[in-house]
Amino acid sequence: MNNLKVLHVSLWLAALVPALCFVYGCGGSSDDGSDAQAYQHAFYSEDYESPHSEGAQQLSDFLTSPHLDYHLFGYNFGVSLVDADGNVVAFFLGVEHKEEYKEGVGFEKKYEGGAGFRGAAFGSFYKWAGFDNSVIETQVNPWGLRLNSREQPGSFISIQLLSGLMGSADATYRLSADVIDTHGKRLKADVRLRDPFGAVNQGYGTTSFYPHYITEKQKAMIMSLPESTIDAYLEATHDRMDCQGPYYYALPLMSVEQFSIEYDGKTLSGSTGKCWLDYFVLTADAAYMIYTNNSRWTWIAMQFPEMDSAINVLNMNNDSGSLPLVRLFNKDGGRTRNGARTAAHSWEIDIDKVTVKPLSNGKKWYSEASGITYDLQYRVLLESSTFPGDLIVTLEEDQELDMGNGEKPDYQGLGKVEGTLGGQAVHGRCWFEAEAK
Repeated sequence: MNNLKVLHVSLWLAALVPALCFVYGCGGSSDDGSDAQAYQHAFYSEDYESPHSEGAQQLSDFLTSPHLDYHLFGYNFGVSLVDADGNVVAFFLGVEHKEEYKEGVGFEKKYEGGAGFRGAAFGSFYKWAGFDNSVIETQVNPWGLRLNSREQPGSFISIQLLSGLMGSADATYRLSADVIDTHGKRLKADVRLRDPFGAVNQGYGTTSFYPHYITEKQKAMIMSLPESTIDAYLEATHDRMDCQGPYYYALPLMSVEQFSIEYDGKTLSGSTGKCWLDYFVLTADAAYMIYTNNSRWTWIAMQFPEMDSAINVLNMNNDSGSLPLVRLFNKDGGRTRNGARTAAHSWEIDIDKVTVKPLSNGKKWYSEASGITYDLQYRVLLESSTFPGDLIVTLEEDQELDMGNGEKPDYQGLGKVEGTLGGQAVHGRCWFEAEAK
């Protein structure tokens, strides 16, 4: 990343593992004694019982549907935007729908959205705006959604499908926002994307189910198998893992065709960059809440555009233990019936085979705002007899994101990736997120 002067635009940041409170079972619950909505839930399947597993059109319908019959669904875009001078903007846009428990009586549905950026051209700190609303505007043919601010009339965040099927190669998209940030300044963003690669199954089976935890019994069974992988376990047992995680897709290699960021009287524009979209649909039950209590994670979305390859790294730690899952996607992998690509290679489960941790002697950065010192270099070591990997992730300084909602800040933004995969040297970029310690 030459001349990396990061501008971080964040239109509402969403965590992959939500802090869902008081969720009692996949069927939903209400303290007032009234009948609650029956919630759908994610599960592993090898069949085609779920509509989104049946074809490209059905997957597109799933990716563009308001899943109000689940506790949570959302879109998180992590984008690198490069102007003509080589300045890089770290841009984030997200929209999620959540269930929140209010005053002990029933559930209230709420959409949350946000956008922001960070970069030296506008000052080093994050420019951030986010808001929520109980309703969202949607359109069809082509699909789009728009979340409006209730407090600031005229402010909005929007995601649009401009052409093609969402999730299919060659579809085009537009991300846009017109918001007032936390410093009272107007932030406008317009980002146009084209997806030459298409969607990937970040999870398993026909439905792209992705576990956030495994039980001790499941882990014992996994480790007893010769492969010691979740893949092998699921094939052997057909365990549905109901409510143990979300349906989880990604559009990992979208290309930026043009962009414009306006802030504080300045405009930055260009026609280069890459984007990673995470999409998930989840319902949590009581067991999910127990097992994922005290969750912490490191998420690294690696992109190697010159190789048409992407790697999703998610190292989960919670009361159930550690669950590092690393999956490689390229054009050599297969596809499920809905057209989404399957992993070409996975490194899984055995913590002796997958290591994701900061370099002990690596770069660090101290935040005067929060008093937190962040690691800026991580090693991702992937032991394998057939396809080993040894990757160093180096992050830019000053990418702390504090949304001011009482929660701890986290470290999120852009970095570069260097190392080896399968014995070959690789160079790429990544979007990174880790909670503050």
